[in-house]
Amino acid sequence: MCLPHDGAFLLKGSHDARPESAVEQQRQYHCDALAREGCYPLVDYLLSSWGDRHLIARCSHYAFSGETVRSFLMRHIVGICGVAVPLLAAGQAPAVAYSITDSIKTGGHGDFYTLDEKTRRLYGTGRYIVDIDRKIVVDSLKDSAGGGFVIASELGRGFARSGLFFDLRSFRSLARIPYRGDASVYDPRTRRAFLLADTTTVIDMRRGSVTARIAIPGAGEFAVADRGGRLYLSMEGLNQIGVLDAQNFNILAHYSVSPGREPNGLAMDIPHRRLFSACDSLLVVLDANNGRVVATIPTDGHSEENAFDPGTQLVFMPSGHNGLTILHEDSPDKYTLVQKIVDPRVTTLRVIVDERTHRIFLPHTFEDKTFGYEIMSASKPTVSARVQ
Repeated sequence: MCLPHDGAFLLKGSHDARPESAVEQQRQYHCDALAREGCYPLVDYLLSSWGDRHLIARCSHYAFSGETVRSFLMRHIVGICGVAVPLLAAGQAPAVAYSITDSIKTGGHGDFYTLDEKTRRLYGTGRYIVDIDRKIVVDSLKDSAGGGFVIASELGRGFARSGLFFDLRSFRSLARIPYRGDASVYDPRTRRAFLLADTTTVIDMRRGSVTARIAIPGAGEFAVADRGGRLYLSMEGLNQIGVLDAQNFNILAHYSVSPGREPNGLAMDIPHRRLFSACDSLLVVLDANNGRVVATIPTDGHSEENAFDPGTQLVFMPSGHNGLTILHEDSPDKYTLVQKIVDPRVTTLRVIVDERTHRIFLPHTFEDKTFGYEIMSASKPTVSARVQ
């Protein structure tokens, strides 16, 4: 994707000495280019930066197709914003400087965290529900929930691995499923939740009822959905990633993570079809289409819940007392170390990323033994152009 020489995305009102017609042509070109790239994280970044909540809601309602983004950019963004936004050229690693900027004390205890981007609620510390923008506990589930949450925002329903099916608005218990699991994952295409274990329970999130029970030996550590009807399952004991058809419940493939061992945490760059498998002392990057290992990066420790931010193209690898490693996806097959954080407050094996603000949340036990989150922010969040 071509950019101006200074790497800025020119918007109406940006200072430029060229004739207006030339500036407009340049703006038109970049809007078209961003639309072709489907660069929806930039739209969200722009809107959140200028605080227009009505437009944020409209943007989040739209599908992520190129034509939709083009229309949105042309009809709204160009007419609203009056500044230039820093934008990295493809393949350029950002100068990242993440640091702890805030914290939230919640109580409870955490395991398998889930962020509902729509309502800005973070789940995972037992029954407690956190508003990540106000940085407070806003409610709690009346019944024991544990962790392993599935959130179906479009249905207003939630599910926890303890079997609790609940309403997202009132947090009232709607049903109890008589099965348990370890991790859980939601497939938005079929609107099913998968409660992962050697015998995985499939839940219809519209009705809160059991759809199927399927044998998947080795499932349970972690999983991601590609929004297209496929689930990718970490199978730690088998040193594999399993590929599951969420519609028909067929295992389509087993991907070896060799030279990695014991895959645990798993994240995904959905547009570029890349899986980030957190193995023992190694990050293994695989092509989700065929299982080909495209990169291996040494890490300290063994992440249980890693994360990828599509807006900044950053991969976050927490390693317990060994700190946090941040990598940049220069291209789908090339990765650069941009920051290594070693801090006595960063001792977790799990991380949650907020794609709207690019903050990250690190589960933490404070000195008074209260559980909660340390919040890390970048000094200058930079939106990355989509890599090729």
